[in-house]
Amino acid sequence: ILKDRLYTFKNTSAERRSAQTALYEILLSLCKIISPILSFTGDEVFESLTKDKFGSIHLETWPDIENFNREIKSHLDDRKYEDWNKLFLVREVVLKALEIKRGDGLIGSSLESKIIINCGDTGINEVLNSYSGFLPAIFIASQVELAMPRDVTLKADDLKLTIGIEKAEGKKCERCWNYDVSTGLDKDHPNICPKCVKAVRN
Repeated sequence: ILKDRLYTFKNTSAERRSAQTALYEILLSLCKIISPILSFTGDEVFESLTKDKFGSIHLETWPDIENFNREIKSHLDDRKYEDWNKLFLVREVVLKALEIKRGDGLIGSSLESKIIINCGDTGINEVLNSYSGFLPAIFIASQVELAMPRDVTLKADDLKLTIGIEKAEGKKCERCWNYDVSTGLDKDHPNICPKCVKAVRN
């Protein structure tokens, strides 16, 4: 999910920096957890991660899950936590639908797809609308539309979801590989999408 913004957003942007921070914390905790079993690997990762040639992962304290949960809660209230749980339930269904269309030969990469989602569950529908701007990144697709699909690829009755997968509209951006109807409209950068034009200009 974070790959696109790590590769294509401006290197000092808040989105890219926050992604790097999250990945750093995950890797540091994972490094501590694997170190009793993979002792040399743990130390090598720790040295590379912290640039500390004289420290050792084996002198670090174990990750504090209670403190971690408090940190998360300070940034993420219960409502948002529930919202993201719902989004990931939808994501599981979407990934299955993408796999069906990949098997049919309609798409290769998920970035070649446009996902159309209809949901009869009011709570999930509200979350999808609230996070509509994040949906392409969450589903790793070029486009996501909240509507009733013309051709149904997959239904999930338990979540009241109907998913349709189509070929993405527009041209492929040479920089981020997303498809966009506005790719090629900028005369100075004819082969990249508006998001990448903005990153390059910055």
